[in-house]
Amino acid sequence: MEIYIDDYTLDVTVVEINYYLGEVSNVKTDDDDADYITVRALSEEPSLDDNTFYTTDFAEDDYVVFTVDFNEDEDFYICELMAPRPSPARSPASRMRTTARIPMCVSAVMTASTTTPLWIPTWSMM
Repeated sequence: MEIYIDDYTLDVTVVEINYYLGEVSNVKTDDDDADYITVRALSEEPSLDDNTFYTTDFAEDDYVVFTVDFNEDEDFYICELMAPRPSPARSPASRMRTTARIPMCVSAVMTASTTTPLWIPTWSMM
């Protein structure tokens, strides 16, 4: 979560960034010799309209973590993509109490002047 304050209007904007887990299902090259991958989300959400991402950093069957954004046509696409980071070591007992959780919604924003979330693009990562 990120919080921004407009110094002039004093509006407060809270941005929630959700991360999703996916698996690289294809690695291809387009007509301009640019490499891209196709990502299969490992949960029901997010619903992606475009599940491709231009990169040379991943191979088929790699796991990836990604964020989702939408364009002016409100088509959902992969905004940022990265390799998963291992979590700090935990004892077996604490692992038994922890369940895997994959976020189930896209970034939303609430401002001080609205009560309804506004869907906006997010560019920064934690």
